[in-house]
Amino acid sequence: MQIVYLRSGIKKPFTFIDQMIIRACQTLGHNVITWSPGDEFDQNWDRMKCRISPQLVLAMHGERLTPSNRQLLKSITLPKAIWFTDDPYAIDKAKTIASFFDYIFTNESQAVPIYQAQCPSASIHHLPLAVSSDTYQPRKQISKKYFSDLVMVGCGFENRIRFLKASSQSLHLMKMKLVGPGWSPFSEMREVQVHPHWVSGLEANYYYCGAKMVLNLHRSHDDPHLKQNSQKIKAYTPNNRLFEIAACKSFQLIDQRPDLSSLYEIGKEVISFSGVEDFQEKSKFYLPRVRLREKIARAAYIRTRSDHSYEKRIQKILATCVM
Repeated sequence: MQIVYLRSGIKKPFTFIDQMIIRACQTLGHNVITWSPGDEFDQNWDRMKCRISPQLVLAMHGERLTPSNRQLLKSITLPKAIWFTDDPYAIDKAKTIASFFDYIFTNESQAVPIYQAQCPSASIHHLPLAVSSDTYQPRKQISKKYFSDLVMVGCGFENRIRFLKASSQSLHLMKMKLVGPGWSPFSEMREVQVHPHWVSGLEANYYYCGAKMVLNLHRSHDDPHLKQNSQKIKAYTPNNRLFEIAACKSFQLIDQRPDLSSLYEIGKEVISFSGVEDFQEKSKFYLPRVRLREKIARAAYIRTRSDHSYEKRIQKILATCVM
């Protein structure tokens, strides 16, 4: 199949997702022509469509599509699909783009009725994010600098900082690493090492494999950082780190979200918690139980390899749109 893929045009963190989608399409045997939003798409479309006869236009995120790009999409009669991968946090901007597509996929289940109401003629689908096992995988040769009892990789959003400050009693009992921008409030804590910068997927993999436990704490649906969720749409679907941590065969503690149980078996493949007290109890319980952690992490790894690859997600998109 000939697929035209419109990249997000946003470096962090969406360039990595762009790469995984393109690679998944190619792994499945499809030819992918990739363009960035802006003049590149406008100037090449007419010449390219005659040369290769594309069968699908697929976009991710879509925020950087220019007014000219949108008008061009409106004129294209091929199936047009977009995968929104930052709902509900950026849904205000996503809603301005959705009507230019025939098929809308969203990473967030609670966004589905929003798009259904706005785009009644489009086909709307819930499609969680996924993982690339080429990047995220179990690794045994890990430098000691990545070792920890507990690691958290991601930005220091307000709700995460509040949560960890409230959990400080437990943090004093373990060696913790916080990796990503925004964690400066913890830089003075003796038990916590802060790496205040973005890291690559490969380095995140090292941190996950070097940790006894990985904390996966979602940002709040109404986090003030982006201010692009004016309807305060709830976030029910877990983030992509759920799959990435599991693909490393690492044990994770994740805050409960309603859609989690549709992706993994809670208690056997993943351990969830609700609130500070529950997190403190479970982190204290699982830290010394090496074999139990390994058993749960192995089960999550098997499920992830089976069900949650980008190839699986692309297969669903293609089956829905053109096959």
